[in-house]
Amino acid sequence: MMYRKIILICLIFTALLWIIPLSGCSSGKISVKDKDDQIIAELNQSEISNDTLYKPYLEVVIAEAISAIAKINNCNLDKANKILFEKDHIIGTCFDAKIYEAIEKSYLNSELDSAPFGCALTDLNGGLCAVYSADLNEDINYANTTLSPYSSLKPLSVYAPAIESGKAYWSKVYEDSPYKQIMDENGELVNWPENATGTYTNSNTTVYQAIKESINTVAVKCLDDYGVNNSISFLKENFDINLDYESKKATNEDEDEVIGNLAMGYLYDGVSVIDMAGYYQIFGNGGKYYKPEAITKIIDDHGKTIYTKNNDYKQVVSEPTAFIMNELLQGVVQSGGTGAGAKMDDIEVGGKTGTGIANDCHWFVGFVPQYSCAVWHGGSLVDNYSPQIFKSIMQELKLDESVKYPKCREIKQAIYCADSGLLCNENCKRVDMGYYFADEIIEKCKIHQ
Repeated sequence: MMYRKIILICLIFTALLWIIPLSGCSSGKISVKDKDDQIIAELNQSEISNDTLYKPYLEVVIAEAISAIAKINNCNLDKANKILFEKDHIIGTCFDAKIYEAIEKSYLNSELDSAPFGCALTDLNGGLCAVYSADLNEDINYANTTLSPYSSLKPLSVYAPAIESGKAYWSKVYEDSPYKQIMDENGELVNWPENATGTYTNSNTTVYQAIKESINTVAVKCLDDYGVNNSISFLKENFDINLDYESKKATNEDEDEVIGNLAMGYLYDGVSVIDMAGYYQIFGNGGKYYKPEAITKIIDDHGKTIYTKNNDYKQVVSEPTAFIMNELLQGVVQSGGTGAGAKMDDIEVGGKTGTGIANDCHWFVGFVPQYSCAVWHGGSLVDNYSPQIFKSIMQELKLDESVKYPKCREIKQAIYCADSGLLCNENCKRVDMGYYFADEIIEKCKIHQ
């Protein structure tokens, strides 16, 4: 009898050893796969060690997966994290190792010397193909850290919505002169805003030239025409950018209090490198915004697909506006443009630079017919190396030259007077070619009669 009791106790104890871990500990394994269905990582906890290959991308994947699980189960993120790692899951992603390697090689071969660096690349349908982050402090993922975008925001906050609304067009001119005077830290009145050159031409400057050379005075005056609150609404409604600070200031005080935040990208809460890569898709795909997503699907331990990527998009601007902005931003990489280092001979490149105060923040957000890519680096450097790094990445990828941007029939080309910004007449001497809406009515130059 005693022998039977001992056997029964042993059986019960053995059963408890199986039951207790399942009910009290995370025991699942997360298999992360790339775009070709190959496993790139196997994880058993949400904390990813510094020596894990593709760590910055995997951090984004796990954060997305936890968010998806929370929505599926209508629970908070802590509970979702527990659910995800309790049992085995397979996560399919858009990850492309060749793109990751191209970014890494371009960064390592650049002129940057241990400067903080972040890069994100999406396809033009929101698929997050790769992210990269580098810094002496490996705990910071610069791909998803919020940063001020500076002038790289201008196409999104000023020029695209202003052109869409009819407040601006390719050759509209603004005087390159101060918008107002402000009190400096010494209590003296100074001109504002400053241009990167430190000078003003005090002459008419077209929207095309202002974007190409990143002229702050024109960006501010164009935004003044369009409206700060209109810009805030455009960015919040289309991209869900956190602009609570700017919105409250503009509403409770005066739009001028935050006109620089929007016109020159001094955003209080900032945006991430991944965000910016996503926003610039609209200039390469006809105005459609897809929120960047790394994950394509999640499969549970029973082989059931519990989540698939949402391919919905917002038509942020019309196709004609997207086409015009595409052409305007291609001007930035031409000779004399702030992003000339990104120019490629056989691929049409567009984009915009951004440089922060004290030269500690450098951007180039650009696009080609297949991808949108945001490059950022810090460091107290005079030069912005982001355009060159962007170009190096694209050259490493050996892009298909036959892939082109969407065509648009609702556009016309016209020759304009560079002095007045109006369509030229036979007496105009400085002329150039611009793109306009097919039904847009631009007067002929009245300066040169």
